[in-house]
Amino acid sequence: MPGIIIVTAQDADAALINRLLLYVRDWEFSGGDIDDADRFTVLSTQQELLKVREDGNEGITRPPIQEFSENEWEGLTVEEVEKIMIDNDTEKNGCTSLFLLLDDEGAEKKTILVVNRAGNDPEDDAKFDYVDEFHKVRVPWECVYSMWCNLDIANMGFDEFCKEEDLLDSTKKGDPRRWWTYNNFMGEEHYKPFKGKAEEAIKELGKLDLA
Repeated sequence: MPGIIIVTAQDADAALINRLLLYVRDWEFSGGDIDDADRFTVLSTQQELLKVREDGNEGITRPPIQEFSENEWEGLTVEEVEKIMIDNDTEKNGCTSLFLLLDDEGAEKKTILVVNRAGNDPEDDAKFDYVDEFHKVRVPWECVYSMWCNLDIANMGFDEFCKEEDLLDSTKKGDPRRWWTYNNFMGEEHYKPFKGKAEEAIKELGKLDLA
């Protein structure tokens, strides 16, 4: 099932979405092979949430897109998007617990929010269950695929991508907003080749006024 990208940034256009999609490709393991590297679907309506699982890989948004004119998510706050995800949390779609969110700051600074629904503490409860809160962290575009992938396959926990001081701050656990600070433990050099490939692809699309 593809990952979800929600765009709340004002006046987002096709060029911005294309640049983002090229950055969040799986450049590391697929080599940028278009048939395997694109892993996300950009949702423009709330109704599309119900079709993500059904559409599967057929619903992946592959760059370049030609237009991005209708977007029901534009201008919404993170909290408003979270509520929509909770309200649409059904066994049928199963895609509302982890998503990426591009807001105005992200569009300007090439960052994106990784939003992951929080759960109860398995040490205190026999059965894991989600709570009505989400962990959030702002991540550079070139780094986000690695984090999303590891969370998607449950290979790593959300806190493993965050600054240690955030994890030690006892107030975080009681904060329903659950904002964290990204820790690039792999280092910038690790992501530099992927950033370079994305920029090369963006340059080519730019010649067509599509990035």
